[in-house]
Amino acid sequence: MRALHIIDGLVLGGKEIRNLPYQERMAYIELFVKAISKPSRPDYIRIRAKKVYRFKEITNIFNSMEKHVVKGAGSSPKLCYSCAEDRFYIPQGILFLKVANDPWMIGFSRSRESYYYYNTEIKEASFESSPNVVASFGSSFEKRIFWSWDDGGAEAYLNNCFRDSDKVDKDAILEKLEKFKTV
Repeated sequence: MRALHIIDGLVLGGKEIRNLPYQERMAYIELFVKAISKPSRPDYIRIRAKKVYRFKEITNIFNSMEKHVVKGAGSSPKLCYSCAEDRFYIPQGILFLKVANDPWMIGFSRSRESYYYYNTEIKEASFESSPNVVASFGSSFEKRIFWSWDDGGAEAYLNNCFRDSDKVDKDAILEKLEKFKTV
């Protein structure tokens, strides 16, 4: 099944969203996709809001990776991302988007159970966001990193990341990611 996955937005329904926080842009995209989805026509390409993970939740991606035999991809099992019990696909890579402008970073306070914003230059934190914290669509797009898994899919990059036969080992992939960041 073919699908168009939306990962960010500029304008939806005439409303300018490019300068909203990323999570708000994605909430608008999810509403948009829900409004226009017509599952009754199998010949239409499906439109989906892409599932987004915070970097600290990256193990959720690895926990959803399993080997499957995929129609049209040969007889050997391929590393797939499982998105539902009966749906999975061969990933082509991981896209990393920066959602806070430099020198800001976003943290989570367990005691307050809310996000806070930390300025790494002046070493101050605040629970209130300001316009200079939020990365716009343009800034997120400009600073994106795409870790491509071309030439054979994820196996080409994740060799030796299986400590058992079905699941990707998160520690092994995080080691590879650390090497990727320093290159």
